[in-house]
Amino acid sequence: MKPVLLIAASLALSPLAAAQTPLDANTVYELPSLTTADGKADHETIAINSQGDVLVVWSSSIYSPSSANAEVRRIECAFLRRTSATGWDLYPTQTLAEADPTKLPGGSIFPGGDICRKADVTSVGDDFAVVWQRIEIGDTNKGRLEAALIEVPASGNAVYHLEATEGVGWELDTFDPRIAGGMVDIACAPGTTSPIAAAYVHFTGKTNLGGIEWAYDFDLRALTFDFPVSGAPPHINPPNVLGNIPFDDASPNDLGGGRILPDIVWDSWGNLVVATEKFARGERLGNGAADEGKILLRRYSVDGSGAMILLNHKALMGTDPTYSQRRPNLFRSPSNNAVSLTWAQGRQQNFSTSVFHVDARYADPVKDPTFVNHAPAPLSRGINPQLPIPLQFKGVRGLVIVNGRATQAGYDLNVNNDGWVRLFEFSGKHPWRPSLDVLENDPLRPPGHGILVFGMEGRITTIESRILIEIMPL
Repeated sequence: MKPVLLIAASLALSPLAAAQTPLDANTVYELPSLTTADGKADHETIAINSQGDVLVVWSSSIYSPSSANAEVRRIECAFLRRTSATGWDLYPTQTLAEADPTKLPGGSIFPGGDICRKADVTSVGDDFAVVWQRIEIGDTNKGRLEAALIEVPASGNAVYHLEATEGVGWELDTFDPRIAGGMVDIACAPGTTSPIAAAYVHFTGKTNLGGIEWAYDFDLRALTFDFPVSGAPPHINPPNVLGNIPFDDASPNDLGGGRILPDIVWDSWGNLVVATEKFARGERLGNGAADEGKILLRRYSVDGSGAMILLNHKALMGTDPTYSQRRPNLFRSPSNNAVSLTWAQGRQQNFSTSVFHVDARYADPVKDPTFVNHAPAPLSRGINPQLPIPLQFKGVRGLVIVNGRATQAGYDLNVNNDGWVRLFEFSGKHPWRPSLDVLENDPLRPPGHGILVFGMEGRITTIESRILIEIMPL
């Protein structure tokens, strides 16, 4: 993993260009955004295909953060075509989901106006699929999932397939986005084009626990879809309800984001693995019970009609089961039959966290997993790690954390339990919300070599956040 640490000086791109811009490996780049000069670009996700082409997707402000419409967001993306062993062409930033009513065919989708937010992306063969939430302004019960297919032709720019070229995706389902916000995650098994799975959260009800605190209930939904014909609408299977999950108010509030936060991958047997949060207040449980925080890890078989049947169900806890367990993230590279899982433990009194990193090893298509605890090295006093994400590359296991948000903050990397290494090239860039993807077998380099593409939100030249990326040959 030494190449991760050999990163050249940062380069900020000029404003949006009309043609592609060459990028090199081992260099940090700022991606152009369509947002206002003082607007934000954040919540990036990233995917790489078998040729080394990359798609980065994020949310951005449409209006100034100081305006009355500051909450309105669109979904943008950038396509990077592989041109050599260490080179890529960056094509102009594209709008996928538009929320500006003056740019939408017929105006806003919802009567109160739209917000498009928190997309996810996965490779689909050598193409890409993207799904996002479109919700109504004003905290209403109106929300829908939309999807796009980004086709990668033999040369040139990607081709963007949506329901409407003005920025409306194909509708997959409608849902109630209140409290949790939908929080969609998608996955397609490496090397396949079907099915694509999407898991998301639907609000079902709330109960007052006394005072300002509430108990909230959500359905976890999941469906599969695919694009049998490029440019045509997707084939969509009916949604499954995978169970009701509580996530109550923590006291003091240590949420720092949405609730339930599903993350999904396909295992090596063709089953869908789903991780979610669960937090139940003692008042909900009754009889003087303590608060209860867990990470739920479930595995489902999926048939040709998209029906999902539970195979096994495990609950994982941190060092203190009364604390909330936050932000589960899953990763599986094609050479592994183990699924890596990371999460953070919220400490309600001082907001510090502990991080956890395990492998769930699925030895066959139906049995319960066995777990290998990678037990990240102890953290130095004063470090407040958040947003942990796992990394697999053949036999390597890694964990990346954000170490606070101060000017000198960066990312810490723990590889195969060899201790924490600071990624100093991100210090001073206010990094936040890391994301990554891996190509295990690079077709343009000798056998055994791959590519790690790393994304984050941060700041190089702007007041507010932009999307930063680095591509690292391994």
